[in-house]
Amino acid sequence: MNHLTSPRYIAVFLVATILVMTAVLGILMALLLMNQKRHQAFLSRLIALKHEHANNLLRSQVEIQELTFKNIAQEIHDNINLSLTLAKLTLHQIAEHPPVAALAANAQQMISGAINDLSAISRGLNADIIHQQGLFNAIRAEIERIRRSSPVQIDFQIKGETDFLSAQQELLLFRSVQECFNNILKHSKAKNVTLCLDYDENNLRMEVRDDGTGFDPEELPAKKGRSTGLHTLRSRFELFSGSFLVESAPGAGTRLLFTLPINDPNEKEQNLHDRPSRRSHPAS
Repeated sequence: MNHLTSPRYIAVFLVATILVMTAVLGILMALLLMNQKRHQAFLSRLIALKHEHANNLLRSQVEIQELTFKNIAQEIHDNINLSLTLAKLTLHQIAEHPPVAALAANAQQMISGAINDLSAISRGLNADIIHQQGLFNAIRAEIERIRRSSPVQIDFQIKGETDFLSAQQELLLFRSVQECFNNILKHSKAKNVTLCLDYDENNLRMEVRDDGTGFDPEELPAKKGRSTGLHTLRSRFELFSGSFLVESAPGAGTRLLFTLPINDPNEKEQNLHDRPSRRSHPAS
C-alpha cells in the first residue's frame, strides 16, 4: 500500500491542515481585532480632538466677546459719556435765559437719564465689576438697572453656604443671568421673575423662573433669537462640566435650571489664596 494513501498519513495530513488553517484563521482574527482596536482608538482620538477643538473655539469666542464688551464699555465711558456731559453743561448755560429755560431743563433731565443708563450699561458690559464688587453685588446692580427701565419684579435669592468660584465660573454665571434677563424682557412678557442661587457641598444650582407666556421647548429651534441664546447658555455650561435644563409650556411660564460643579479642591484653594477678602456670606 502506498504510504500516501495510508489511513495514518491521511489522518496526519488532515490534522496538519486543520492546524494550519486554525493558525491562519487565528492570525487573521488577531489582525482584524488589532485593526478594530486601532480604528476605535483613532475614532476616539478624533472625537476627543473634535471636542477639544469645539471647547477651544468656544473659549476663544467667549474671550473675544469679553474683550469686545470691555472695549465698548471703555468707549462709552471715555467718549459718549463725556460728550453727553458736555452737552448737559451747555444746556445748563442756556437754561439761564428765561425763554428757553423750560426746554433746556427738560433736555437736561433726558441727558442725565441717558448718562445714567449708559453708565449702567457700561458697568454691565465690563466684567471688572465682578472682580471689584463680587458676583452677588454685580447681579444686584444688573437687577437694579432692569428695575429702572422695566416694570418686571425680580426676586433674588441665595440659599445654602456660599462657596468660592473661579473667576471664569463667576463670569459664566453673570453672563448667564444677563442672557436670561434679556430673553425674559424680549420674549416672555413676564411680570415676576425669581433668580435663585442654591449652593450645596458639590454643586451650585441656579434657577431662573418667570410667569410669562412660556413656549414649547420642542419648537425652540424655529425661534432663532431665543434658540441661539439658550444654545449658547447650554454650550457654556457644558464647557465647565455643568448642565442646563429648560422647562416651559405655552401660558405656563418658564423655568431654567443650571447646575455647575464647584467641588474642585485645587480650584478652591487657589480661590482662597487669590481672593481672601470675599469669604463672607453675602446678604440675600
